[in-house]
Amino acid sequence: MAEPAEPRAPAAPSRAPRPVLLAALAVLLVLVAYVPAVGGPFIWDDHQLLFASNRVSEVGSFKDYFGTAFWLREDVEPGGRSYYRPLVIASFAVDYLIHGSNAGGFHVTNLLLHAVNTALVFALLGKRGAGPWTRTAGALLWRVFPRLTEAAGWIS
Repeated sequence: MAEPAEPRAPAAPSRAPRPVLLAALAVLLVLVAYVPAVGGPFIWDDHQLLFASNRVSEVGSFKDYFGTAFWLREDVEPGGRSYYRPLVIASFAVDYLIHGSNAGGFHVTNLLLHAVNTALVFALLGKRGAGPWTRTAGALLWRVFPRLTEAAGWIS
């Protein structure tokens, strides 16, 4: 007859923080790093892209955003090529509808998109098998790296 099994001690709790907390930490650090951009004004080509075109300042149809160029080079350079970016111009139109000519609102949109992308990179690294700390470091390096400052700090 087999001896009765001794009761097992409960497993020691894992020392690694929950991934959702690390993802939230990465997003928070990205927001802290780029929140000063919210106070920035419109600069350089923002004025031409946002206010010289009625595609941003007036709500248009689907065709207005997806059937025309983002930056009509003919306006600046006769015979020049157009710059087709339909989602960008539609995004600017939505921002303008919500925030008007307040540059801070446009910056907030970019900052929130940057934060969402941080969480997506964190999740992607997890799908690729990276550990929690590697995922956090990878997301932070990718989103706070100085080369990417333009993506979060500039409007255009």
